Amino acid sequence: EMVEGVDQMVLTYGFDSDANGDIDTYRAAAAVTDWSEVRSVRADLLISSVEDNAVVEQQGFSFLGGPAFADRKLRTAVGVTIAIRNRLN
Repeated sequence: EMVEGVDQMVLTYGFDSDANGDIDTYRAAAAVTDWSEVRSVRADLLISSVEDNAVVEQQGFSFLGGPAFADRKLRTAVGVTIAIRNRLN
């Protein structure tokens, strides 16, 4: 554990499949066949309060379509997309 409160981190890799300079699809690492074609990296983080009972009632919070959490932690999702230098037009 590097940072307390980060419950999940998902990395996906961006591809320009039609060579128009825009990222068209994002794939998981297992679906990448040619790493030289990766143009960007997207990192999505699910962050929660360290202590339970941060909210009065249970939250039903789902992250990237996964199962919902049902506890009293305060959660938020954040994401960032990073262009890989010299790979974007």
